[in-house]
Amino acid sequence: MGNPPDSPYPWASRRLNFTAGNPFPRYGAAINATASKDGTIYLMGGLVGGATVKGDLWLTEMGNGSMACYPISTTGDGPGPRVGHASLLVGNAFIVFGGDTKLADNDDLDDTLYLLNTCKQSAHRLEIGALIFFQQLSIGRVHCRRDLALQAATGTL
Repeated sequence: MGNPPDSPYPWASRRLNFTAGNPFPRYGAAINATASKDGTIYLMGGLVGGATVKGDLWLTEMGNGSMACYPISTTGDGPGPRVGHASLLVGNAFIVFGGDTKLADNDDLDDTLYLLNTCKQSAHRLEIGALIFFQQLSIGRVHCRRDLALQAATGTL
């Protein structure tokens, strides 16, 4: 039995429909490693055309066998243009850290942790205490609940 040798299994392909421009090709963007429960994927920043560093945020949604990709606007204090940064999706929090943010040789790198509330699409800068929390979370010392990231951002943790 099994699959024929030319079968793409376990891979599947879907056409990506763009409603407002096309974010690709892009180098060094941050994308959540796994889709949310409802199939949402976030793409933030990166290098476009080999020279333009972006700070934009794109949303990819799956539904009815197709995928739509479009830019989204946020409120608050979110990350600026960067390349090579990391991201993580925890519940309704899309978290971005690090990357190359230098536009001039004398610019400092941004070592701030940013949290996007995906329900409200509002961004927040997190203080150093939250950074320690997320570092512990990433190495498994803290058991995660859906709302821990938002509690850390609001200081109610």
